[in-house]
Amino acid sequence: MHHLFLTRCGVYVVVFSLAALSAKEREGEVLDNIFFWLNSIRTHADGAPIFLVGTHADEVATQEEYRALNRILDTYLKGKQTNFEIKNRQEFVA
Repeated sequence: MHHLFLTRCGVYVVVFSLAALSAKEREGEVLDNIFFWLNSIRTHADGAPIFLVGTHADEVATQEEYRALNRILDTYLKGKQTNFEIKNRQEFVA
C-alpha cells in the first residue's frame, strides 16, 4: 500500500547502506531494493525529485572503494534502462 502515499508533490529520499553495498554477497540485494523504490516513486509520482543517499560511509575503507561503489551504482542504473535523469549529482563523504 505504499503507493497510496506517493505523490508528485513529494520529495523522496531513497536511503541505503554503503557498507551493505560494499559486501559482495549483498550487492545484488541492495541494488534491487534501490531500483524497487526508484521505480515505485517514478511510477506513482513521476517528476518528483528523488535523493539517493548512502549511509554508513564511515565503514567504507578507502576513497577508491567509495569511487568503486559509485561506479557500481552508475552501471546498475544505466544497465536497467531506467531512463532516470541525474541532475546536480553530488558526492559527499562525511
